[in-house]
Amino acid sequence: MKDYVRALHDRFCRTSSAIREKEEMEQAYAKLKAVMHDVSQRKLLLALIDAQSMLQNQVSLDSFAAGLQLGLGLYSELEPYSYEADIENRALRRMEEMSRMCP
Repeated sequence: MKDYVRALHDRFCRTSSAIREKEEMEQAYAKLKAVMHDVSQRKLLLALIDAQSMLQNQVSLDSFAAGLQLGLGLYSELEPYSYEADIENRALRRMEEMSRMCP
């Protein structure tokens, strides 16, 4: 089921076009890389960035799955709408009201 939800997420969730934010992130990374000369510090920073990215992806997928479940739950609670049945019910109500007014 999780694979199916992931496929739906990939199909319908568009990635953000936050170009300015992506550029700021790249600039900040470049500045940190220039300041950090120790390889172990760089590896730690990259591990942190990877973990944050994985968390964001998981939150996005979980949010999509919750929205999908909510939508399916709402859909299952709705009765199918029929225009013909609606017109017939309105006509019946009018006839009942008229019969009450004119005995």
